Amino acid sequence: MVRKILFILIVIFTISCSPQENESNNKGIAINSLVPYDDNTSYNFTDLTYFKNRWFLIFRESDSHAYGKNGIINLYSRLDNENWKLIKTYQVDGIDLRDPKFAINGDQLMLYIHGSKYNNDELLSFSDYRSVNFEGTNFGDLESVTLDNIKKVNSKVTGNEAWPWRITWYKDKAYAFGYTFTAGSSVFDMYESTNGTAFKGTNLIENTFPFRGEATIRVDDKGQFYAIIRSRDLILGKIVEDGTKKSFKIFSKIPVLSLGGPNFIFYKNKMLISGRDSEVMKVVLYSYDLDSDTYQRLYEFPSGGDCGYAGMVIKDNELWMSYYSSHERYKSKHSNVYVQSIKLSSLGL
Repeated sequence: MVRKILFILIVIFTISCSPQENESNNKGIAINSLVPYDDNTSYNFTDLTYFKNRWFLIFRESDSHAYGKNGIINLYSRLDNENWKLIKTYQVDGIDLRDPKFAINGDQLMLYIHGSKYNNDELLSFSDYRSVNFEGTNFGDLESVTLDNIKKVNSKVTGNEAWPWRITWYKDKAYAFGYTFTAGSSVFDMYESTNGTAFKGTNLIENTFPFRGEATIRVDDKGQFYAIIRSRDLILGKIVEDGTKKSFKIFSKIPVLSLGGPNFIFYKNKMLISGRDSEVMKVVLYSYDLDSDTYQRLYEFPSGGDCGYAGMVIKDNELWMSYYSSHERYKSKHSNVYVQSIKLSSLGL
């Protein structure tokens, strides 16, 4: 695949939304926007991190959300107040690379990428990859990530049995919920790894578990594992222990339709949750209070159409988010990537 050279335009401005754009629950929020773009390409599935005084932004480049041209992954970096610079592009012949995400283990930054292979709209195989940051902007080549495949039954899909959607490291161990829906095989479980490339299923999730989909795991400062799962509603749960047995306990649901690309980050006693509300096709931000078991919808980002899949970083009392959206390019059926910051004090939390 011939890689297109991405031209970067960085626009820094403050948006004052009209009442129609910025509903009453969003008042007083200033947003700074940085917009990488190309005039004939779409960007999907973003992630964002701040590591060793440097920003890293990653996203997929393709012509379609799915079943289009095989995706390639663009990795950008910048120091504060600098322009974004393309530092590496990843591609694998015959594989649609998707959903790139950062993971940090102590002083080590890693990048995980999922790969799907199709024949037209038929899924043939799953493959997964990792790239390790050595120093500064130096990232290594892709290495394979494998699952033990103990749950796969009657599936024609080869390779990994499930899609380890987001990798989270805690105390030198990597965790992820993996899922798939294919003919004859429906898999959803938590996987773990000691080296970050060979994952084993934990059998934490029973086959009768009613919800399965994209999921994000985070660990709070007390070592408690929390997770959110995309379903018709957003499922909030945590891992609980009874003696030597672990189980996944659902403790709440947020009635937002099929929150695409669910992500969250801890702030004070709250979970700040982002994703695409599939009913209104907007990138949204929620707050869930862990003490009072209450939630509120905080903000709808400028977005629309095919959109979502946000990265989240808290830095200097601001929430930074990356996401993609097609609301400014809907006529051409393409999308842009946005990186925006919100002062946490403006959210009233």
